[in-house]
Amino acid sequence: ARSQIRPGDILVTTTGQYLGRSAVVGPAIVGSLIASGAVTIVRPHSNVDAFFLAAFICSPPGKEQIAKLQAAATAQPYLRRSDLKKLLVPLPPLQVQRKLSTQIQDLRIEARALAKRSAELESESMQVIVKELLEP
Repeated sequence: ARSQIRPGDILVTTTGQYLGRSAVVGPAIVGSLIASGAVTIVRPHSNVDAFFLAAFICSPPGKEQIAKLQAAATAQPYLRRSDLKKLLVPLPPLQVQRKLSTQIQDLRIEARALAKRSAELESESMQVIVKELLEP
């Protein structure tokens, strides 16, 4: 039951190249999903906004702490699940956490839209060359 993923959980990569990446499980989870051994499920307390905590884990201060906690002398980097409890997370009031979470989510939506537009512009730029060279 502890490895079943639920909405609101934070999934943190604790093994492999992407050590410390985190994501919040959205409300649209259907059925029973189980986390792999390379992922640790973090279930935040009611006084912690999940998006805020996930963003902190992925931030430079979070990554710095994870790098220090990372187990050494192994072929593949990993972080002990118990070491996640050692992360020092600044916790402003819940209202501030939620405000920051909203700002972060808005910025990520904008970043995705800009990345999509960038790909479209790149494709259009290639079409300019094709049209100029191949059309009479």
